[in-house]
Amino acid sequence: MSRIMKNENDKDQKHTLHTYKRSDTNEEIYKCLHPYCTHYINRDFLENKASLCPKCGEEMILTRQALKKRIPVCLQCGRSPRKKLEKTAEQVIDEILSEVNLTSEEDMEEED
Repeated sequence: MSRIMKNENDKDQKHTLHTYKRSDTNEEIYKCLHPYCTHYINRDFLENKASLCPKCGEEMILTRQALKKRIPVCLQCGRSPRKKLEKTAEQVIDEILSEVNLTSEEDMEEED
């Protein structure tokens, strides 16, 4: 395939979720960062909607706090104190689950 045909195929591809960036001229307007997307939307319509994180590419929900940033990112990519709390909570849950799995495996071995 020629390079021109590849570019035309890229233009035809649709994406279901947008990656947003605040407009340079108007703080109320956000635009999609995908190269062939011409999507613009008002900030009021974006709150609590799904988007893609520009850093990691994971799906995220745009909160009012995230929309205050020029380029909103997910909690895992941001530098917020909530991120530390979330990681600590995940570690505690993983430890508890690993302990529960160990005790349930030991109980199964005793039954045999």
